[in-house]
Amino acid sequence: MAASTTVEAASYEMRRPVTEMGSTARGAGSSGASHPMSVNETVIALLRPKPSMAKLADDPPHVRAAAQAAVDGPDGIGTIASF
Repeated sequence: MAASTTVEAASYEMRRPVTEMGSTARGAGSSGASHPMSVNETVIALLRPKPSMAKLADDPPHVRAAAQAAVDGPDGIGTIASF
């Protein structure tokens, strides 16, 4: 299937004008594609990156409190490489 035909088919299925369609995953997060965003949220939850409190020293108290909650929370599984 040619690329333009694929875009046209997707446009038809999504009931959106072809002009709103783009390349693969263009604007997935901004256009409301829930699956890619769910995948991102799941990966972040599993990895649970810990913020550096030293880098947040000049941030407002609510930002530091949220970061501290993440630091105090349970560890994730590690990095993607460790998985």
